[in-house]
Amino acid sequence: MPIEMPKGLPFSLDDSLFVEIEIGQSIAVDDPFDAFTVTAFDANHCPGNSCCHVLFEGSFGNILHTGDCRLTPECLQRLPEKYLGKISREPKCRLDYVFLDCTFGTFSSKMPSKQVAIRQVIDCIWKHPDARVVYLTCDLLGQEEILVNVCRTFGSKIFIDKKSNPECFQSLCVTVPDIISQDPSSRFHLFDGYPRLAERAEAKLAEARTNFQPDPLIIRPSTNGMSLRTDELEWALQLLRPRWVVSTTPECRAMELGYVKRHCSYGNLAPDDPLWKLLDIDPEAPLLMQAYIRKFPVALNSELTEPTEDVPKVKAKELVRA
Repeated sequence: MPIEMPKGLPFSLDDSLFVEIEIGQSIAVDDPFDAFTVTAFDANHCPGNSCCHVLFEGSFGNILHTGDCRLTPECLQRLPEKYLGKISREPKCRLDYVFLDCTFGTFSSKMPSKQVAIRQVIDCIWKHPDARVVYLTCDLLGQEEILVNVCRTFGSKIFIDKKSNPECFQSLCVTVPDIISQDPSSRFHLFDGYPRLAERAEAKLAEARTNFQPDPLIIRPSTNGMSLRTDELEWALQLLRPRWVVSTTPECRAMELGYVKRHCSYGNLAPDDPLWKLLDIDPEAPLLMQAYIRKFPVALNSELTEPTEDVPKVKAKELVRA
């Protein structure tokens, strides 16, 4: 599993367990079985939490693990040109497998870009000039850009209570130290999103009214914009044209995508295709009853597990017959 470890975090792990790789850098891995290369690309997501694409290239094929991502046109352009096609033309070199973030694979509503979402937050603040205090619920990794843009636009730093929110304070001291203030009179306050946000927001409103102060403005930006929605997934797959798509989310939402239904079929795989070994599926295993196959329709997922009482381990020919 690709892992990104931002520098300066308040904990450490044994360095010998990791090979450090920078965004845009390729390293050669001298594996006993076969050498291959690994390249990291920005995934247009939040710091940490596998927020980079990792491209593996070797005799086993070309594999892209997207990590958690938002595949905007700008993000896709960072990948090697040979893997990018056009709607009417296949890429010069096809990816064999894409391990794809499908968190919002069934979410069809339009989500704004990161830039548009930041603009919406700023516009909301402009529309409430009487709010003496603005509480920004931006305590999650990846929301730093909102705080930075608010600070730049209004010329005021963000107050963060070091005692009540030490982890967020420490993280922001590493990532964006210039926007942090310890002055509680600052107009902008960081507001913890969990737990019981609604109750604490109501308490802030009641406190202001008790003191005959204008109502504060409380903004909680959504984090949904950090992942792909259905139409973006379909568009990205049309450009990448991978031979196979594996969902990295437990619900197997990749199988619900039009591209996967049209182009990724078990019947197209040869018995010696590396995918069987990759997913620990035996292509020569005996068939089970058709009734079982109908009862457990199978969608490919990267989290195939050992057999359980309810869902036995799936064999390749079952999937072909299904």
